[in-house]
Amino acid sequence: MQATRRRTQTTTVAAGLSLALAAGAALAFTVAGVLPVRAESLETLAVLAGAALLVWAVIVEGVLVAHLLATALRRRRAARLDMVLVVVTATLLATVFVVYPLVGSSGGHG
Repeated sequence: MQATRRRTQTTTVAAGLSLALAAGAALAFTVAGVLPVRAESLETLAVLAGAALLVWAVIVEGVLVAHLLATALRRRRAARLDMVLVVVTATLLATVFVVYPLVGSSGGHG
């Protein structure tokens, strides 16, 4: 019982971390888009920070999705909070990728 509770808490913390990373990436890209043209070095730094946060959010989210799928295949129930955090994070990541594409016509610009 104790091991199951610890595993659930660890998954919840990881899901929260993934959401925080995705929100940080969205914020960094937004800041990069709002900065004046004269602050080109700050804009570049904000875009790089946003890209780094986005990559880590995708990595953590991928591990969480794999973990939740493995839990489902073992016919165990995952905590609702974990599933909600994973879905919210996936939605936020999809929104960030659509609004701030990393490549293409507006790649690298907030």
